[in-house]
Amino acid sequence: MEDVIKIEIVNKGFPIYHSQYLDWTIRLAQMKKKDKEKIYQLYKTLLSLVGEDCIAEHLHFFINDKPFLYENIQNFDIDVMIENLVKLDKMPFEQGKISIHLNQMVKESKKEVLDTSKEPLNLSYLKRVKEMAEKTDYPCFYYYQVPVQKEELFEISKDSNGYRYLKIKKVYLPYLRYLDLSKINFQNVDLRGIDLSYTNISDIDFSSLYQNSLENTNFEGVVLLSNTLSNINAKKSNLCGTFLSIDITTTNIDKAKLDDSVTILSNNHVFRKTIKSRNNINCRLHF
Repeated sequence: MEDVIKIEIVNKGFPIYHSQYLDWTIRLAQMKKKDKEKIYQLYKTLLSLVGEDCIAEHLHFFINDKPFLYENIQNFDIDVMIENLVKLDKMPFEQGKISIHLNQMVKESKKEVLDTSKEPLNLSYLKRVKEMAEKTDYPCFYYYQVPVQKEELFEISKDSNGYRYLKIKKVYLPYLRYLDLSKINFQNVDLRGIDLSYTNISDIDFSSLYQNSLENTNFEGVVLLSNTLSNINAKKSNLCGTFLSIDITTTNIDKAKLDDSVTILSNNHVFRKTIKSRNNINCRLHF
């Protein structure tokens, strides 16, 4: 069985295509009663997550970024999906979409616990490194010098719907450039409004970020080759020097800062290279 990583409910304002309706009609007619009831139960469970003011016929469902079609769901364990989904309360639409990351959900019986036995970072040492960097013409020499563990960098937070996600501890926000973040997995993390400029982040799953948002996030100078932004809010973000590809049909880049390192895609085709240049910066050293 394939693991269900993400489920999306999108209010498109119009029903599914007639061809999809006919396909489901034929498939359901051919199914055994037990399998048919299981599909109906999954559909009802998905609808239960949405407020009553939404028109059910206008809701489009996607599992692992694939449309809710028979051929796309037959390899999933539907019982497990239903078991996880019934634990959730109704969820508000964010820009007409609900995103549920099932691989991030933690059952009450198996709550994620951060290992506090790790030796904490020496904040006085970090402060000293930052002070030395600010006194030189080449502050980048001091970047990425201090190793850090994921358990030390993040803390667990929970929103009003009971959804658990990770946040960077406030105490480390002024020192992110001086930490070695290259081996940290940034998954299910709230990065909104965080200054991550000139850090050495290399492992980030944009599709799993909390609230599907990079709003007001500063990624300037973070080299993220082979990564594409899609189905995400990048409003007012700084993406200069990232070498990202951006699917403009699904990504909000209103008031975002871009430069010629960024490639704009439209319907999976290169739309244009951005032409706005960023400010000159010192060369960075990678260790």
